[in-house]
Amino acid sequence: MTPTLLMCEPSRFEVCYVINPWMLGHVNTSKRSLVTRQLSKLHQALVRHAEVRLIEPAAGCPDMVFTANAGLGVLGNRVVLARFRHGERRGEERHFGQWFTAQDFEVVNLPADLSFEGAGDALLDRAAPIVWMGRGFRTDERQPQRAAAAA
Repeated sequence: MTPTLLMCEPSRFEVCYVINPWMLGHVNTSKRSLVTRQLSKLHQALVRHAEVRLIEPAAGCPDMVFTANAGLGVLGNRVVLARFRHGERRGEERHFGQWFTAQDFEVVNLPADLSFEGAGDALLDRAAPIVWMGRGFRTDERQPQRAAAAA
């Protein structure tokens, strides 16, 4: 079976706030032309090995290029949608949810009071009924059981 991946072109990408240690010192320093070239090369490499689907970037959502955070893709057509910890990213939830719904995915929404950053913090083991998850500063420590149950 051919893997399916989600990408978002970086026309709205920028580092305009700090919500994690890797963003410190990088506000307003991103070079969109460089990012665009890098993502284009990555896309070209990936399409040789997978089906790559694209989501349009949304205004006010500069981090949509990090599509792994959108949710946890599971077997079949189900996706457990992210619940972003930081307000700067919460607008993405609606856009990703609409996109997954339009693509005929069953969208599972977790409780809004617990953060979960999708495949950025969780992966489904395709060889066993196991979800591998991290928790801490992005994904709430109470969320793994709920996300795994939804998967």
